[in-house]
Amino acid sequence: MNKLQKAANSIINSYNECQRLLPLAGGIPQPIEKSTDNAVMLAVDYLKNIDNTPITKEYLKLNDFLPDGDNENPTSFGKKIWNKDEHTDYYGKNPGMQILFSFEDNSTFLETYSSEGQTLCLLELDIKPTCGAMNRLIVSLGQK
Repeated sequence: MNKLQKAANSIINSYNECQRLLPLAGGIPQPIEKSTDNAVMLAVDYLKNIDNTPITKEYLKLNDFLPDGDNENPTSFGKKIWNKDEHTDYYGKNPGMQILFSFEDNSTFLETYSSEGQTLCLLELDIKPTCGAMNRLIVSLGQK
Protein backbone atom coordinates (compact mmCIF):
# COMPACT_ATOMS: atom_id res chain seq x y z
CA MET A 1 0.00 0.00 0.00
CA ASN A 2 1.53 3.36 -1.00
CA LYS A 3 1.62 6.55 1.06
CA LEU A 4 -1.42 8.06 -0.68
CA GLN A 5 -3.52 5.00 0.10
CA LYS A 6 -2.39 5.01 3.72
CA ALA A 7 -3.26 8.70 4.03
CA ALA A 8 -6.68 8.20 2.40
CA ASN A 9 -7.44 5.26 4.69
CA SER A 10 -6.34 7.28 7.71
CA ILE A 11 -8.64 10.18 6.76
CA ILE A 12 -11.60 7.84 6.29
CA ASN A 13 -10.88 5.98 9.54
CA SER A 14 -10.73 9.32 11.41
CA TYR A 15 -14.02 10.42 9.87
CA ASN A 16 -15.69 7.13 10.84
CA GLU A 17 -14.36 7.39 14.41
CA CYS A 18 -15.72 10.95 14.73
CA GLN A 19 -19.08 9.80 13.42
CA ARG A 20 -19.11 6.96 15.94
CA LEU A 21 -18.50 9.40 18.81
CA LEU A 22 -20.84 12.16 17.56
CA PRO A 23 -23.99 10.82 19.31
CA LEU A 24 -22.20 11.05 22.66
CA ALA A 25 -22.03 14.82 22.14
CA GLY A 26 -25.65 15.03 20.98
CA GLY A 27 -24.82 15.12 17.26
CA ILE A 28 -26.31 13.13 14.42
CA PRO A 29 -23.88 10.97 12.44
CA GLN A 30 -23.78 11.45 8.67
CA PRO A 31 -22.78 8.84 6.10
CA ILE A 32 -19.40 9.50 4.55
CA GLU A 33 -21.05 10.19 1.18
CA LYS A 34 -22.70 13.29 2.69
CA SER A 35 -19.46 14.75 4.02
CA THR A 36 -18.65 18.29 2.92
CA ASP A 37 -15.03 18.03 4.09
CA ASN A 38 -12.72 18.26 1.05
CA ALA A 39 -10.12 15.87 2.50
CA VAL A 40 -12.77 13.22 3.15
CA MET A 41 -14.28 13.60 -0.33
CA LEU A 42 -10.84 13.39 -1.97
CA ALA A 43 -9.94 10.30 0.08
CA VAL A 44 -13.18 8.54 -0.87
CA ASP A 45 -12.73 9.40 -4.55
CA TYR A 46 -9.09 8.32 -4.54
CA LEU A 47 -9.84 4.93 -2.99
CA LYS A 48 -12.87 4.41 -5.25
CA ASN A 49 -10.79 5.09 -8.35
CA ILE A 50 -7.82 2.96 -7.30
CA ASP A 51 -10.18 0.07 -6.68
CA ASN A 52 -10.94 -0.04 -10.42
CA THR A 53 -7.53 0.98 -11.77
CA PRO A 54 -5.88 -1.77 -13.83
CA ILE A 55 -2.51 -3.02 -12.59
CA THR A 56 0.46 -1.47 -14.38
CA LYS A 57 4.20 -2.12 -14.26
CA GLU A 58 4.61 1.25 -12.51
CA TYR A 59 2.12 0.23 -9.82
CA LEU A 60 3.95 -3.07 -9.27
CA LYS A 61 7.35 -1.34 -9.02
CA LEU A 62 5.95 1.17 -6.50
CA ASN A 63 4.77 -1.78 -4.39
CA ASP A 64 8.14 -3.57 -4.42
CA PHE A 65 7.41 -6.13 -7.12
CA LEU A 66 10.49 -7.20 -9.08
CA PRO A 67 10.64 -8.64 -12.60
CA ASP A 68 10.28 -12.43 -12.50
CA GLY A 69 12.95 -14.01 -14.63
CA ASP A 70 15.92 -12.60 -16.50
CA ASN A 71 14.46 -11.48 -19.81
CA GLU A 72 14.64 -7.83 -20.96
CA ASN A 73 10.90 -7.25 -21.19
CA PRO A 74 9.33 -9.24 -18.34
CA THR A 75 5.64 -10.08 -18.45
CA SER A 76 5.45 -11.21 -14.84
CA PHE A 77 6.51 -9.62 -11.56
CA GLY A 78 6.90 -11.07 -8.09
CA LYS A 79 6.79 -9.66 -4.56
CA LYS A 80 8.51 -11.68 -1.85
CA ILE A 81 6.18 -12.28 1.08
CA TRP A 82 8.20 -14.86 2.98
CA ASN A 83 11.70 -16.25 3.00
CA LYS A 84 13.31 -18.55 5.55
CA ASP A 85 16.27 -16.17 5.73
CA GLU A 86 15.16 -12.58 5.25
CA HIS A 87 18.77 -11.34 4.93
CA THR A 88 19.57 -12.86 1.53
CA ASP A 89 19.03 -11.65 -2.01
CA TYR A 90 15.56 -11.80 -3.62
CA TYR A 91 15.39 -15.57 -4.03
CA GLY A 92 17.79 -16.10 -1.18
CA LYS A 93 19.51 -19.30 -0.25
CA ASN A 94 16.39 -20.77 1.32
CA PRO A 95 12.87 -21.56 0.15
CA GLY A 96 10.44 -18.68 -0.04
CA MET A 97 7.05 -17.51 -1.22
CA GLN A 98 5.95 -14.65 -3.45
CA ILE A 99 2.92 -13.01 -5.01
CA LEU A 100 3.30 -13.39 -8.76
CA PHE A 101 1.38 -11.23 -11.25
CA SER A 102 1.40 -12.02 -14.98
CA PHE A 103 0.48 -9.48 -17.66
CA GLU A 104 0.03 -12.29 -20.20
CA ASP A 105 -3.43 -13.11 -18.87
CA ASN A 106 -3.77 -10.68 -15.90
CA SER A 107 -3.51 -13.56 -13.45
CA THR A 108 -2.26 -13.56 -9.87
CA PHE A 109 -0.56 -16.47 -8.14
CA LEU A 110 1.02 -17.41 -4.84
CA GLU A 111 4.25 -19.21 -5.64
CA THR A 112 6.40 -21.24 -3.30
CA TYR A 113 9.93 -21.75 -4.59
CA SER A 114 12.99 -23.77 -3.62
CA SER A 115 16.38 -22.42 -2.62
CA GLU A 116 17.39 -22.74 -6.30
CA GLY A 117 14.40 -20.66 -7.42
CA GLN A 118 12.45 -23.65 -8.80
CA THR A 119 8.66 -23.51 -8.42
CA LEU A 120 7.43 -25.97 -5.80
CA CYS A 121 3.79 -24.89 -5.72
CA LEU A 122 1.83 -22.42 -7.83
CA LEU A 123 -1.66 -21.46 -6.64
CA GLU A 124 -3.79 -19.24 -8.89
CA LEU A 125 -5.88 -16.67 -7.00
CA ASP A 126 -9.27 -15.52 -8.22
CA ILE A 127 -8.96 -11.75 -7.82
CA LYS A 128 -9.71 -8.86 -10.16
CA PRO A 129 -6.56 -7.50 -11.86
CA THR A 130 -6.96 -4.09 -10.22
CA CYS A 131 -4.76 -2.06 -7.90
CA GLY A 132 -7.43 -2.16 -5.18
CA ALA A 133 -7.72 -5.95 -5.25
CA MET A 134 -3.92 -6.34 -5.22
CA ASN A 135 -3.64 -3.89 -2.30
CA ARG A 136 -6.12 -5.94 -0.28
CA LEU A 137 -4.19 -9.13 -1.08
CA ILE A 138 -0.86 -7.57 -0.06
CA VAL A 139 -2.31 -6.33 3.23
CA SER A 140 -4.09 -9.64 3.93
CA LEU A 141 -0.73 -11.42 3.63
CA GLY A 142 0.79 -9.12 6.24
CA GLN A 143 2.75 -6.98 3.80
CA LYS A 144 2.90 -3.21 3.43
